Amino acid sequence: MARRAEKFEQEPGERRVREGRASHFRGPETVGGRLLLTDRRIVFVPHRLNISKDVYAAPLSQLRKVGVGAGGPNRIEVQLTDSSRQIFLVFRSKKWLAQIQEMTGLLGA
Repeated sequence: MARRAEKFEQEPGERRVREGRASHFRGPETVGGRLLLTDRRIVFVPHRLNISKDVYAAPLSQLRKVGVGAGGPNRIEVQLTDSSRQIFLVFRSKKWLAQIQEMTGLLGA
């Protein structure tokens, strides 16, 4: 049975759509943890063994582009409306991308 992400608080009425192991590229640091997709946000929750333990969350309404990131087919790159980029390494990236694109109406980057 998969462990649920820790330190993640769902908002009232928020629904989890997808969850899985992932890495989040934060500058020179690669942080391991879990990526969650809800009907409102994309959320990364680091596991306890990381130096960086900050939860990352972005509302789906702030996503501008989503697609395969540079460096391999399992990387998802999310560009936000403020022009920042977030890169996640996930298993089954095609399913993640399809689900995010379906929920947001965005096409690939």
